Amino acid sequence: MYLNLNSTKLFFMIILFFSSFISI
Repeated sequence: MYLNLNSTKLFFMIILFFSSFISI
């Protein structure tokens, strides 16, 4: 459960990073 949550958090951070990159 903890590992899954951590993986989801990492995925979410990557999505935010890509969104910011595309926005720029």
